[in-house]
Amino acid sequence: MSKLTKFKPGLKLKQAAELLSRLIGEDLTTDDIFTLYCADWLPAVLPVHATLYRLRPQFQPDIHENYVADGRYFMEPEETAGFCSGLQMPCDIVFVNGMHAFSMRDDEGNFYALKDNADDEFIGPAYEHVDDPERLVVEPFDIFDIAAMANDEGTLPQRQYIPRASTWCISAVQLYNLPPLVDTPRPAKEQIEPPAKEPPSKNLVLAALVEIVTSSEARRWNQDSLATEIQERFGSVRGLGKKTATNLFSEVRKSLQAARHDANSDLQS
Repeated sequence: MSKLTKFKPGLKLKQAAELLSRLIGEDLTTDDIFTLYCADWLPAVLPVHATLYRLRPQFQPDIHENYVADGRYFMEPEETAGFCSGLQMPCDIVFVNGMHAFSMRDDEGNFYALKDNADDEFIGPAYEHVDDPERLVVEPFDIFDIAAMANDEGTLPQRQYIPRASTWCISAVQLYNLPPLVDTPRPAKEQIEPPAKEPPSKNLVLAALVEIVTSSEARRWNQDSLATEIQERFGSVRGLGKKTATNLFSEVRKSLQAARHDANSDLQS
């Protein structure tokens, strides 16, 4: 591998595996890099060809603030703001015209969404290439960070949500994948325990899916249409909103992909 690899804006997972192998002295595969991504140790970039749109609240200020208090942002496009060739993950998720969409922020906290130039749809969790290991790329400095942690015999630091300035967008304003000037520790997933009084959302979503599939006429569902159906049928049930369903779909999709990669690795070994 060329020593100039570190200067590339993004590395395919195979290239990232080769670089990390050289840095830590172990033979690694694409599956190892993808597993680090699924476990939230390694950020990644989803290459896109998209137009940036600045967003504004969809509802009046008092209604908007009520939704914001619950962590929900209902937005609508205001104006175009530039172009983007890559979306850094993880990132914010908002509602744009009622649909989940990935978003970015500027220094003042304003939201921006990305509309795919190919299909004229805003890119969100239902985007077909999300978490596709064949498309994702990794920024070289993240590989060097992982190598430093791997080579350090001390205790691992906490995983963190760290906002970073995007180098993948052409815009008059600096954009970030997460709210700027925020550095929130990200606990290990296995340590996260839902509050005792919260409803078992995973079980509720699974039960809702079973009812929808067994009681509806045969049709082709996708992730977003299922989440919408759950909202329409069970929106009054606490723990069964569209946002909860969409986030859980994204979470279990990552788990399934990681499990498939592990299974394929076991078969090939």
